[in-house]
Amino acid sequence: MANKRSSSFGEFLDQIAKTYNVEDSLAIGRIKGQVASQLMSYRKERGLSQKQLGELLGFKQPYVSNIERGEENLSLETLVKISACLKGRLNVDLGITDRKTKITKEVIKYVPIYIPVISVQNNESSFCWKPSEAA
Repeated sequence: MANKRSSSFGEFLDQIAKTYNVEDSLAIGRIKGQVASQLMSYRKERGLSQKQLGELLGFKQPYVSNIERGEENLSLETLVKISACLKGRLNVDLGITDRKTKITKEVIKYVPIYIPVISVQNNESSFCWKPSEAA
């Protein structure tokens, strides 16, 4: 089946919007940015060049550069490899749980109650939180 060409730019944009979910694209961009930022920070904190980091990871320098610019679609296997090589930990949060927690009397009894405590000694004050006796 031949692809139908759009007759206007607006139709083209409509087709793009139907094909790609903008929210998904933004989420992917954020994740790529986080990976890029963390990898670059790791490299710079250790005074490594992209080539040296690439050798450590088993990648070529241009690939490391692409990752640091957020231009690579990294597989889970690659993320795990990077994390393991750099003695890191890969955390994934799909965000699919309902984050609204109903606060009930049952939940509250497990939450410690803290009260502010201010003390003054030798003209110096200090502040801390201490558990209340009711907790």
